[in-house]
Amino acid sequence: MADLRNVLGKRIRNARIQLSLSQRQLAEEMGFSAPQIISQIEKGERQIKAGELVNLAKALHLDVFQLLSADEAKPLAPVVPDKYPGRDTEVIEAEFPLHRR
Repeated sequence: MADLRNVLGKRIRNARIQLSLSQRQLAEEMGFSAPQIISQIEKGERQIKAGELVNLAKALHLDVFQLLSADEAKPLAPVVPDKYPGRDTEVIEAEFPLHRR
């Protein structure tokens, strides 16, 4: 069970960092009394209740299944400008904007 908590904690931490949220900001959004609660969750030291998991997923703009999946998320392949001869890199990047959910 501790392994599951550790994996889940790492996924939560990674998602929080990708959104540029501090532990304090996420704790406030979750309604937790202190950012240490987020720290404990991320370290796998605290169990997460089902309702908290749903709220964490919403706060992190994820689906609960993304947090609980047995498979690790695979990174997307980078867009390589060399594959598009004669096109400006800025145009290619504009066609593939990065956005957050």
